[in-house]
Amino acid sequence: MMKNNSLVTTHTHISYYESCFYFLVWSCAIIYSVYQFYLANNYFDDYYDAYGDFDSGWIWVGKKRDISDQEWLINQPHEYWNYQRLLTFILNLVRYMFWLYVTELLLHFIYTNAIQYHSQVVQNLNSWALYGLGYCMGQFFFNKYVVIYGTCSSLCYLDNIKAPSQPKCIARIHLYSDMWKHFDRGLYKFLIRYIYVPIQKSQKYRYFGKLFASFTCFTFVFIWHGIQMNIFIWTLLNFIGIIIENIGVSIGKSKQYHKILNMYLSSRNTKRLHCMLASPLLAISAISNFYFLGGREIGNIFIQNILYDGSWKSLSILLFFLYCCCHVSVDVKSWELRHIRR
Repeated sequence: MMKNNSLVTTHTHISYYESCFYFLVWSCAIIYSVYQFYLANNYFDDYYDAYGDFDSGWIWVGKKRDISDQEWLINQPHEYWNYQRLLTFILNLVRYMFWLYVTELLLHFIYTNAIQYHSQVVQNLNSWALYGLGYCMGQFFFNKYVVIYGTCSSLCYLDNIKAPSQPKCIARIHLYSDMWKHFDRGLYKFLIRYIYVPIQKSQKYRYFGKLFASFTCFTFVFIWHGIQMNIFIWTLLNFIGIIIENIGVSIGKSKQYHKILNMYLSSRNTKRLHCMLASPLLAISAISNFYFLGGREIGNIFIQNILYDGSWKSLSILLFFLYCCCHVSVDVKSWELRHIRR
C-alpha cells in the first residue's frame, strides 16, 4: 500500500459556477440513480420472506424494513464522567444516533441488503437502477461504520483514549489511496506501521520496496477479510488501482510532464485533465467494492452491465458523472487543506 499524495496535485481553482455545476450534476446523478433503485424495490412488495430479511418496520412509515444485514445493531452503555467530557459525548452520541435513525428510515424504502440475495432481480435492473444499487451498497456500508466507529470513538474519548475517527464519505473520495487512508483508519495505520514501513525500509527489498510492501499489505488484507474469490478480486483490483495511481503520481512529478502541461494547458484545464484521467480509475474502484460488498455474483453483474450490455453512450454518461465526482472530491479536499492551514 503505497503512501502518496494524489493524482490530482494542482490546487488551482476553476470558476465557482463550474464547480457548482459539477457538484449539482454529481448530486443529481446520485439522487436519480437511488430513485431508480427505489422503484425497483417493488419486487419485495408481495415477497414471501422465508429467510427473515424484513420486519414490520416503523408504524408511522407504513413499510417493512430491511434487517438482512446482521451488523446493523448498536448498544450503548451509560456511565458518568466530568461535565465537559460528558457533554461532548452526548453531542457526539446525538450526531451518530441521528445518522443511525436516518439509515433506519431509509431501510424502509431502499432494500439495499436484501436485494443482494436475489441476483436475478439485480440482473434485470436498468443501468440507472443498477448504479443506484451500487451507490446505496457503498453508502449504507459507510453509514453503518460511521455509527459503529463514531460511537466507539466517543466512548474511548470518555476515558481519554484516542481512537481512529469515523470514515469519510465515499461520495467525496475518488482515489484508491484516499479511500484506504480515510475509510478504515485503524486498519490503514496498522498496515502502514507493521507491514508497509518495515518492508519498505528493509535493505533486502530496497529496489522494489514500495511494490513488495503494497503487495504484502493487500495479501494480509485478503487473508484478514477471508480467503474467498470475491475478496481476492476486490484486493487484486485495489492493488492494481494503487499501482496505476502511483504510476500517475510519478509521471505527474516529472519535469517533462510539467513542461508539456505548461506549454499546452492552463492550470484549470490541467485540473480537468487530471479528473478525466481519474474517472476510469474511480469506476474500477467502485466495481472492486461491489465485489467486496455484494459478492462475486453481484460484482459480475456490474462488470457485465458496464462492459458488455451497456452502449458507448451509457458508458460515456457514466464516466461523465464520475468525472463530476472527481471534481467534487478535489474541491472538498482543497477546502479541507485550506481549513487545516488556518
